Amino acid sequence: MTKIQRIGNILTGMMLIIIGIVIFVIPESGYSFAIIIIGLTMTLTGLRLLIYYISMARHMVGGKIMLFIGIIALDAGMVSLSLNNSPRRVMMVYLLGTYAFYGLVDVLRANEARQVGAQSWRLKMTMGLTNLALAFLAGLFVIIGKAGSIFSFLYGAGLLYSGILRIVSAFRRTSIVYIQ
Repeated sequence: MTKIQRIGNILTGMMLIIIGIVIFVIPESGYSFAIIIIGLTMTLTGLRLLIYYISMARHMVGGKIMLFIGIIALDAGMVSLSLNNSPRRVMMVYLLGTYAFYGLVDVLRANEARQVGAQSWRLKMTMGLTNLALAFLAGLFVIIGKAGSIFSFLYGAGLLYSGILRIVSAFRRTSIVYIQ
């Protein structure tokens, strides 16, 4: 990781922590704020991947996957932005799916890293298990029917956790592999 990437990770982590604290402090409007953040992030990610596909990835082996991921992210972002007036229970199910998906991916990556012998598998496993725990809590509150301001607290907790992990990963040493 270069110094610019480390600085970017630290700034992004600090921004996520600040947004998480704002959502904790104002949980009533935190729901709309969280939906806007989720929608804009996914929409911008989709647009970035589509631009990457048009400019470079279409000439690469396996570059079409960037097109598909970009289209899916763009669609998911637009759906997220349209959920602002829907019941909070719908957004909790959406949050449950997101946390469960990312948690499962992180656990699988950690297992792969452990098999290869990488040192970072513990951090990835912790990230995955935390995301799965947040998904479990979201599912529990959907079943109980308490999806009111709980959505704001769960999303704020996820943002705080992500921000802290970004800052921690920015200070981690990375190995440089030299090919001769």
